Amino acid sequence: MSRTLPSPSYSRGAGSRVFIIWLGILIVSSWVVAGCGGAATVEDVEPTFELPADWHHKTAGVEDFDPGWCADFGEPSLEALIENVLEQNLDLQIAENRIQQARALLRQSRASRHPRVGIGAHTEGELGPDGWEQEYEISAPVSYEVDLWGRIRSQISAAEFDLEAAELDLRTFELALASETAENYFELARVRSELRLLDNQLENAETFLELTHIRHRQGMANAIDVVQQQQQIEELREARLRAELDETLVLSAIAALLGQPQGELEVASADELPEVLPVVADFLPADLLTLRPDVRGAHLRVTAADQRIEAALAERLPRLQLSASLALQAMNIQQLFEFLFVTVAGSLTQSLWEGGRIQGRIEEEEVIKERQLLEYSATLLEAIREVEDSLARGQALHEISKTQRLQLESAREALSLAREQYRAGILDYLRVLTALQSVQSLELAELDSKRILLSQRIQLCRASGGYWPEPPSDEDQP
Repeated sequence: MSRTLPSPSYSRGAGSRVFIIWLGILIVSSWVVAGCGGAATVEDVEPTFELPADWHHKTAGVEDFDPGWCADFGEPSLEALIENVLEQNLDLQIAENRIQQARALLRQSRASRHPRVGIGAHTEGELGPDGWEQEYEISAPVSYEVDLWGRIRSQISAAEFDLEAAELDLRTFELALASETAENYFELARVRSELRLLDNQLENAETFLELTHIRHRQGMANAIDVVQQQQQIEELREARLRAELDETLVLSAIAALLGQPQGELEVASADELPEVLPVVADFLPADLLTLRPDVRGAHLRVTAADQRIEAALAERLPRLQLSASLALQAMNIQQLFEFLFVTVAGSLTQSLWEGGRIQGRIEEEEVIKERQLLEYSATLLEAIREVEDSLARGQALHEISKTQRLQLESAREALSLAREQYRAGILDYLRVLTALQSVQSLELAELDSKRILLSQRIQLCRASGGYWPEPPSDEDQP
């Protein structure tokens, strides 16, 4: 085990300088290779179908259009509730935790483009002619793979694109939560408006019941009129009980979004539906879909898959591995720092045959890219469908709402005439009851219509990525 050690002056002088120079070469080369590579750019990705130049369904009129409506859905008090949901929702916190994990994995991946420096200590002993001989060694190995063909850079770029896509998935989830919160908020407002409407209908029905009792005692009404009116009141009370249950369930849904039991949750601001909704602009551009986070995320995954193909192709090319080691060796601890050994090396390796492993890896990555392209196309197509369906619903619901309003006005006029003629003894009670039920049904239908139209606007905000553009000014017109 005994060896001849070089003189201490050489070990600490020329040897240490060689190691320092070699270490500097490793570090500088890592910076140069990383700097020359730069960040990979997102390439244009063409879907499997031709994008439409414009929307098929449109709605005219922009005079009441509010481009900021998607921010708070027309209710400033709703904004605070959405912020609380985004802070407290447990599913969102789980998704954010996964993003943090992905960032940590990316940091690990980025470390592969820098040199690895270690330190180790070793001692070894054996029984020799002069008795027990002990050798001590402390070493500092350094290794670095020069990324000649961009294999490591492509792997890192792919991981970066995947992380950005995952962050966009989180944004998609946030949009879904905001939309769901708004839906529940306005559903609560609808239910409470329904409760007030039912209370008003009950009050009117009970007043008319008293009138019917009076007319019955005076012999001007039949007993069946009293019974039918009483039945009408019981139906309204049943409807009110159902509305109270709906209010409880909606509050429970909002509490779940906030990540808490219902308890004493109060949403006092959700009291009535807005009277005026923004008109959908007919200038909604087709490229608006590029703002949707799920579409952008699918696009980035195609780019990431392309980077992994580049990394797989680089597997075929030679690898240049540089290494250096600084070691202190001595026969006893007192002399350990007097004898220094420097080892430097460089190796160039080329895989000749691996049984098709590299080709299989390339084919696998190409299949993954093809799947990601199909998924991107499917996501984009679904986005187009959601916007088109929402625009079509907006058109139909707007016309339905106008028709219902005219029907309600006519029904109220008919009820007023029927009551007057009933008091005058011209009509029987059945005609009055029919007119009354028609008015009550149309009042509830009008409330539902407002709620459905409001839901359509919310879904259009979500379908368009939570953003509507500013209306074009006259200066922008050609």
